[in-house]
This record gives sequence, C-alpha cells and structure tokens, in this order.
Amino acid sequence: MFKVKVSSKFRATIQNKLNKVVDAKFVQDMQSEVVDGEIKRMIAAGVSPVDSYEGNRRFRGYKNPKKYPGDKKSKRPVSLYLSGVMLSFYKAVRVSGRRLTLGITTDAPEEVKVRAVANNVGTVSRSGAEAIPPRRFIPLKGETFRISVLRKIKNLYARRIKALLSSK
Repeated sequence: MFKVKVSSKFRATIQNKLNKVVDAKFVQDMQSEVVDGEIKRMIAAGVSPVDSYEGNRRFRGYKNPKKYPGDKKSKRPVSLYLSGVMLSFYKAVRVSGRRLTLGITTDAPEEVKVRAVANNVGTVSRSGAEAIPPRRFIPLKGETFRISVLRKIKNLYARRIKALLSSK
C-alpha cells in the first residue's frame, strides 16, 4: 500500500529498522484503532468501510428482518451482527516485518469463512435471483478501504516509522 524509498549512506540501517515496523504492539494498535475503532464502528452503523466497485456507501437492507431470531435484526441499519461470531474473527494479522493484513483470519471456523464470503460478495439462489446482496466489509482485488480507514492506517504507520527512525 505504501512504499518508502531510501537513498543515502544510512540505507542499510534504515532498511533494517523499517523491517521491524510490524511487531506485536503495532498489530495490537492496528486492531484497537483501525479494526475495532473505525471498521467495526462503520459496520455497526450500516456503512461499508470499503470503497467498492458498486459505490454503495450504506449496506442494502434486509429483505425480511422479522424472520431472524429474537428480533435481533431491524431493517436499518444493516450491521452484519446477528451473533457477533463473524465479526469477532475480523482481525489485524502480521504477515512480515513490514506487512499485515486486515480481515477474517485463516484460523476462523469454516462456517465463519463461508458466512464472511457470502456477506462480502453476495449469493445467488438456484432460480438466479439475488439471495444475499453484497455487503462489502473486506476489500476485493482492486478495491480499497474508505478514506477514513486509510487515514487511520496511514497515521498509525507514520507514528511507528517516526518512533523507529528517531530511536537509535
């Protein structure tokens, strides 16, 4: 997402420091500030955190909210929260010293992965009608997060890089 090019006599030192950007504390900060603080807040408000191809900002309403158990779903906002299981697996995960991913973890139960794909991409019934409309909460290839989420990610990376480069 972000690239930093360094050309100086301190290049090796700086690159070694930048290889340590993503550590356990950074992942924890990303989880609390970005995933829990911004992405899940937007989902709870019925707003997609993804700037998608469809361009829909709000999630499309439920067809029949009365069929859900215990009146847990109202027509608006569409919050993707019924039991809370799927969104509890929405995490920030370290990939390398420079990269991390945001989304449903690979160690999530199969049911959660299927539910996440169905909500994110949508489903079609056997008759060809739309069963579950796409409610994008994880970007697909070519898509990105909304500017508010990207701003939080950028600020978190900037603080971490500043802390690494200012220390010896």
